[in-house]
Amino acid sequence: MFKLGDKVCYKKSQKIQLQERYTDKTGTVVYEYKTDTKQYCRINFGRGMFDYEDIGSWRLERVA
Repeated sequence: MFKLGDKVCYKKSQKIQLQERYTDKTGTVVYEYKTDTKQYCRINFGRGMFDYEDIGSWRLERVA
């Protein structure tokens, strides 16, 4: 599970399936939503207020 402020990027296995503009960038978790079985994260990839994507946590990995 991810926490607010974690640095994340897409997993390599997910980059093949996705054709989005942020697949090669690192972002920061700015919001999270949890259900009983899943977690969804809002990832900010830039400096702008609206430069984010809502992504399921199973598509992400933590960056050291």
